[in-house]
Amino acid sequence: MANPRQNGHQMMLYEPPDSDELEEIQELNLLFLIYLRASARDGGNCLGLPAASARTLRELSSTALEVMSAFPRSLFILDLDNLTATGMHLELSPTVLDQSRQALTLTVLHSAWNMSRKRDFNARIFLRLSRTAIRRLRTITLSQLPLLAATPGLLGCAFPGALSLWATLINRTETEMPRALKLIALHPDTEVRPAHRARALRSIPS
Repeated sequence: MANPRQNGHQMMLYEPPDSDELEEIQELNLLFLIYLRASARDGGNCLGLPAASARTLRELSSTALEVMSAFPRSLFILDLDNLTATGMHLELSPTVLDQSRQALTLTVLHSAWNMSRKRDFNARIFLRLSRTAIRRLRTITLSQLPLLAATPGLLGCAFPGALSLWATLINRTETEMPRALKLIALHPDTEVRPAHRARALRSIPS
């Protein structure tokens, strides 16, 4: 076991990430990106994705989406912190895109629901769920998830407003995820500090 003290400083102890859960997050990322591409092509709601990135995303191949999905944390967020009891009501989904979004949200919720019970550390790292959100998920029954998935605004893009990050993710031509982007994903802050993000993005060759 690692020594909790090193050089006189308190170190955080944590379990190594579960590779199966990381693979699950990356599969969810791919489903999320497929939805975003379909929505961008249809002129629909891209859940907070910057407009310029949405325009580029429309033309990306499935192979390019697979490369993006390898980002080692969720490219989506679940806004469970601002959820209210009155927000848990059934929303009719008249269009195919609306139905796809609701099905995607339910899939993401089910993964988050399981992860919050099995290894809440991974739920915080991979999904960036707060302790409040994890406690909320633990009080929700499996049968309540479809109702929760219908809540408007629950699912959105991670890194809202991070134009350079999304542009870098979408415009990459490599066949695998650049190391600098992986470092950004593993940064402990929920939203990466602008200076840290800028330094990491500058290190990626153009």
